[in-house]
Amino acid sequence: MIEAENRTATVTFDGHAVTITRHRDGFVPRGTRTIPISQISAIRWKPASKWRGPGHLRFVLAGTVERRYSQTAILKTDVLKDENAVPFSHTQQPAFQALKAAIEQALAQPQAGLVHPARGSLADELGKLQQLVQAGALSPQEFEQAKARLLQG
Repeated sequence: MIEAENRTATVTFDGHAVTITRHRDGFVPRGTRTIPISQISAIRWKPASKWRGPGHLRFVLAGTVERRYSQTAILKTDVLKDENAVPFSHTQQPAFQALKAAIEQALAQPQAGLVHPARGSLADELGKLQQLVQAGALSPQEFEQAKARLLQG
């Protein structure tokens, strides 16, 4: 397991999922968010600088619209409000860089079990997703993400 920490959050990666644990109140409430590696479509990185301020590590999830932030901004509040982003200082950067490298390496590996069997109709697939929500296996947010992926083709 690899870990990186700033003063408001700890990010861990166990080879299968990224876990962001917020331990201070801020723009994003306290709590834990676990993102399976299969849901991460990209990692965005803004390096920190002694003179230009903090950097951030942000996870782009499959089926979501990617947020864009200014690369010249010291630290936009948008980054602080993004539940999939974690800011860091230049002294914390090496730990976050190692975390990023480990996640990118895992993303580059073929994922076992991701070969999809022949799909039914779009209505059948949406019905299956709805059943998963009703069974509690998917959150409403995960349902919307999966539905968006299906509708995109």
